[in-house]
Amino acid sequence: RFTGTSADAEDAAQEVCFALVDKLKKFRGDSSFTTWLYRVVVNTCHDMRKKRSNAASLDTRYTELDGMLRAEKAEQTKQVSWLYRAIAALKPPLPETALLVLAEDLSHAEAGKILGVAESTISWRMHEVRKQLKEAAS
Repeated sequence: RFTGTSADAEDAAQEVCFALVDKLKKFRGDSSFTTWLYRVVVNTCHDMRKKRSNAASLDTRYTELDGMLRAEKAEQTKQVSWLYRAIAALKPPLPETALLVLAEDLSHAEAGKILGVAESTISWRMHEVRKQLKEAAS
């Protein structure tokens, strides 16, 4: 009756049996043994209910957090997809420059060496990329 299910009652009975080994030493005899034992059982059921409630609360919080993380990941994927489509729509040589600098994380000097142009040219191209991406986002 205290646990709600027979499986939980069996678990509670097992917990009480394990706990009795230590608790018997603390029995003072102020009340009858059955009254004392009843109190141990009630406390054990109460503790089990509290643990299950806390576990359920944690499970709910985890589920909510997982949902938020999935939504955030989906939004990031959407943004990255848009960015790659927008870069692909740029006129050459801007897409190659943007991919080297943004996707490959190369410096302007490194991208310039790869593309065979001056670092200042890469800087100008990236300025154009940012300007055109900003316009595309509007």
